[in-house]
Amino acid sequence: EPMLLTMLGVGLAGLYLAMRQPDQAADAVERTLQRYPRFWYARLNRGQALEQLGRHQEALQDFIDAERTTPDNFMVVAAVVGALAATGDVREARRRVVEAERLARSTFVPAVDLGLMRIALGDIDVAFDWLRQSCDIREPRLMGIGSHPGVDPIRKDPRFTELLACVGLLAAGLIWTAASRSVPDLPSPMKTWEDSKLYVLE
Repeated sequence: EPMLLTMLGVGLAGLYLAMRQPDQAADAVERTLQRYPRFWYARLNRGQALEQLGRHQEALQDFIDAERTTPDNFMVVAAVVGALAATGDVREARRRVVEAERLARSTFVPAVDLGLMRIALGDIDVAFDWLRQSCDIREPRLMGIGSHPGVDPIRKDPRFTELLACVGLLAAGLIWTAASRSVPDLPSPMKTWEDSKLYVLE
């Protein structure tokens, strides 16, 4: 089934990204993009791989292409903000963050994405405020925070350990380090979010 192979491709890319293997991630998602060039999640994956390779301008283009397809997706907006900051366009990055926070006063904007945006700008205290709020309201996507490259700048901050405890990652005891370069055994079947916590805590 073409769609099944497509989802397997982006899933494998996400796995490689978590293990900080961007070349393999880019290869995994390339076939998907050849078949479905407008698939936003594949664009996001490839942009994240390019970002890990230090090719920030190319990553920004992939993120902007993804944003055109899904303009109200704040996961993509956060990626755009991060790439803008990395390419030196801090003014535009900050403008987008301010607009997202303005929207958050009247509509739902994931706090985890607002936190990632603030990390990209170096606004660490504000970032932790948003990430704590994300934990307080139990946003599902915060479960992946341990492996997200966007939090690398705050990993050594004691508040990050507190955040992991809030999410329940420290208690879970399922730590997957990028240094291992190996895929852990997954519980089978995976019935809940608690069963599927795979995180990089380096």
